Amino acid sequence: MFFRKDFQLFSNLSVQEKIYDNLSYQIIKDYLPSIDYPYTSSCLNYYKIHILINDLVLNRRSNYIELGSGLSTLALGLCIKKQALNCKIKSFEHDEHFLNIQLENIENMKLTNIIELCHAPIKFQHISGLSCDWYDDEVIFKKIGNEKFDLMLVDGPPAYKQKISYNRFPALPKLLSKLKENCSIYIDDTNRKGESNSLKRWEKSYKIKFRHLSPTFRHHAKGDFKNPFI
Repeated sequence: MFFRKDFQLFSNLSVQEKIYDNLSYQIIKDYLPSIDYPYTSSCLNYYKIHILINDLVLNRRSNYIELGSGLSTLALGLCIKKQALNCKIKSFEHDEHFLNIQLENIENMKLTNIIELCHAPIKFQHISGLSCDWYDDEVIFKKIGNEKFDLMLVDGPPAYKQKISYNRFPALPKLLSKLKENCSIYIDDTNRKGESNSLKRWEKSYKIKFRHLSPTFRHHAKGDFKNPFI
């Protein structure tokens, strides 16, 4: 039985968002783990996972990169497996304890041929005048190699405190060259100052625009794109 916390975990969501989240759960529940997964407020909510699944299916994504592993990793992996889609997932996680739990989930759910979960330690670095703790470049680029991705989620590393609020800024400067001509980029927690300011800098530097999907979730599409939004 899927371990589902009640909607009070998302008490900061608007009534409309809670309705969307509940609707999304009903639609995507077949792609949610049947194991007792620790569903917490740190997880992407069902509405966001629903959008990612829609994008993956409608736009025939073939290579998904994820910064910060979690419930979405398993849900998209199950979607790929059940629909026999031609897509792989590369998920980076800094927390070795959680990574080991997630690896066990991936193995138990028989998703090892779809999901590659990579341990990427955090390393202090400077970029574009900002100080932040981001994934070790050497580890990231060794794991990526010559791969290109057409779907990306930025949901890590942790950036919930002021002193680490820009930890997710490096994602686009570091990985833009690893994205395909047709791709989608999603970033979570955009209600926070660090993510919001990072987005503004990305938009200015790369002449792009991120669309509001909810107060905490934004998206940018590049190239041909079928609308996956609810």
